[in-house]
Amino acid sequence: MTIMQTLNVGNFVQKIKEMPTRDLNKLEINGLIELIIQLPEVNTEQTYVNIDEFRQAIANVNKIALDNSQEIIRVKEDNLRLNRINAELSKESTRICNENIEIKVQLDGIDQYLRINNLEIDGLDEPVINHETNQVESEEQMILKCLNGLNPTSPVTAKDIDISHELPKRRGGKTHVIRFLSRKTKIMLLTAKKDPGNRNYKFRSKSIFINEHLTAFNKNLFRLAKVKKDELQYKFLWTRGGKIFLRKDEHSVVTQICSEAQISLIT
Repeated sequence: MTIMQTLNVGNFVQKIKEMPTRDLNKLEINGLIELIIQLPEVNTEQTYVNIDEFRQAIANVNKIALDNSQEIIRVKEDNLRLNRINAELSKESTRICNENIEIKVQLDGIDQYLRINNLEIDGLDEPVINHETNQVESEEQMILKCLNGLNPTSPVTAKDIDISHELPKRRGGKTHVIRFLSRKTKIMLLTAKKDPGNRNYKFRSKSIFINEHLTAFNKNLFRLAKVKKDELQYKFLWTRGGKIFLRKDEHSVVTQICSEAQISLIT
């Protein structure tokens, strides 16, 4: 049953007082007037409405409506202020993220430069027994035999190597990292590797892969670039000095790959 059906002149003010705040918020002046118009005809047995109480009820409704309007304005102002703060924080967060990316790139560049004299060899077996001395060859001796098989005209000696060590691989197998005292030695071996006669170079019947010693970041970048190269049927992908380069064909320009975002834009 609605308020219009239950009100009469005698109980109008009392009903207004008893209405929940939620219902009062929905009442407007026009609504009150409609209620008054729809009240039953006054007869001699009905109690007359106290005009002061009636006015006070209307004033209370108006005050509640005004308070609610002011509260809505305050909420909107707070939302605008919070939106401005959020936009500033988002802008600052973007700036910090960009700075972090730049720092990571710079640190990776330093790390890659420290590997400038290094090569990686994948596919070497365990050292074998030297039948002349009946002793197991050292890891360094095995590495030298492998490298000199690739480039017999300019043999590498132990004096050319600063240090060599083994790196475990996630998928099994081994990777050997060799640091040369001279970058020229590294470049000489990489040049020999590119010779057509060494395209399928094997050492002790196993395929051997010799590459620059890239950082983890650059290795992942090279992997993604290779996926893009195969997808677009580009002809050339290589590294030089720890940097990655891509070229569509002999007549196209060379592109240096520096980021994943750059790879995604290549068409």
